[in-house]
Amino acid sequence: NNGSGNNSITISGAVSGGAGGGNGIDTSGGSGTLSTITLNSGAAVSVAVGTAIVNDEGASTITVNSGASVTGKIILGAGSDNLTFNGGNFSGVTEFDGGTGSDTLTFRNTSGTVDSSTVLGMDSIVVDSGSDVTFTGYLATNQLTATNSGTGALKVTSTGTVAGMGGDGINAQNNASGTDLTISASGVTGTNSGISATNNGTGATSITAVDAVTGSAAYGIHARNTSISSADMTISSYA
Repeated sequence: NNGSGNNSITISGAVSGGAGGGNGIDTSGGSGTLSTITLNSGAAVSVAVGTAIVNDEGASTITVNSGASVTGKIILGAGSDNLTFNGGNFSGVTEFDGGTGSDTLTFRNTSGTVDSSTVLGMDSIVVDSGSDVTFTGYLATNQLTATNSGTGALKVTSTGTVAGMGGDGINAQNNASGTDLTISASGVTGTNSGISATNNGTGATSITAVDAVTGSAAYGIHARNTSISSADMTISSYA
């Protein structure tokens, strides 16, 4: 798209880049444009040699819904990008690259393991309701946010250090309708607090850190139960 309009792509089948180096999905738009890519059930985007999903300097909103999958790299370029796995399968993604701009990677109603070294240029990482996501290795982002805003349990695990470069290392929120929220981390650092946890709901909140937790400007660990109906909040640190 060389004009000023936006791009919109919705897929429910297989899309594959060829052995000659072609990308699976490649969207192009100038600065100020938006590319919206929605992968619904049955969608399987893969690539033999190139990149599974590419977006250039325009902004993008990419949603991988339940029953859809991506295999290969996702590289989103210079715009402000939102990449959401809403029940979708991310086990085959070899790179989550937000590029420059303000970029957010969200996991919702999904589970799996992410090699932290494959997460690049993501200013914010959100693990939302109904998810169980494990990050392996050193994870650097502005803030790792765990938000339980639905009715399911939420679990986030990091086997390496989480470094919050622009806020809390881990910010955990159990909202009014949320059930259990579980955070298990190795070491955590944050420019604000290391770990900030708020339980507004009826579920239990459990946070475990097996290495040092450090907040540069505020708290190492800041934990609050704000509702009289909240279940237990348990904080364990073994450094």
